[in-house]
Amino acid sequence: MEHNAPEEEVLLLDQSFLSTVPEATMQVPRFAAWLEKQDQTPAYETLARLLKLLQWQRGAKRWLLKTPHHLEFLDVLVKVFPSAKIIHTHRDPLVSVASFCSMVFQGQRIFSDQVNAVEVGQHWSRKTAYMVQKALAYRSQAPSQNFLDIQYQDLTQDTWAQLARIYQWLGEAWPAEVKAKMQTYHAQAPAHRYGLHQYALEDFGLHPDRIRQAFAQYIQTYLSKPNS
Repeated sequence: MEHNAPEEEVLLLDQSFLSTVPEATMQVPRFAAWLEKQDQTPAYETLARLLKLLQWQRGAKRWLLKTPHHLEFLDVLVKVFPSAKIIHTHRDPLVSVASFCSMVFQGQRIFSDQVNAVEVGQHWSRKTAYMVQKALAYRSQAPSQNFLDIQYQDLTQDTWAQLARIYQWLGEAWPAEVKAKMQTYHAQAPAHRYGLHQYALEDFGLHPDRIRQAFAQYIQTYLSKPNS
């Protein structure tokens, strides 16, 4: 985290007390269970008002939002932001679940004196699978033209081609000055600049077969065939 860098909008959802930040920073299973049963509409309406305020201050014309929180609530997101275009990036769950558990584990160590890695693994392996299933259910009946699927590996290994693909999908030109700024930032922010992030499912008491089973539908739908 950097003091002058972009941050995820999930922190704005904290203002409504309906975000997943508490369960990502603390072990609060009762709150997490309660949150899954709540109507997120008031939270997203608050987010919309806060974004309008920031847009008025900055003069922005378009928002680029990014948080895994939305996977669970795509129906509410689209209801509150009906013109939203959604770029859905896909990564092998055996890697992404381990990475996410590692991030949560390190985050919880900031807020708690004792953090149990196995508890983190149990909670977030179930939670991430639940979020993905919710997204799959919504996408099965949503207009496909509102989504662009991109493989995470393609995004990291062929970044500029994927960005060009995004602009084409949006039907917008890619201004040369914007591309130049992106290239400058990319050159100044190489991978692992703060050190190599090492993690493994076994660190959190998880087994690859369990993850494959939990994400079987997702893997079959988005990772076993080329992008459309």
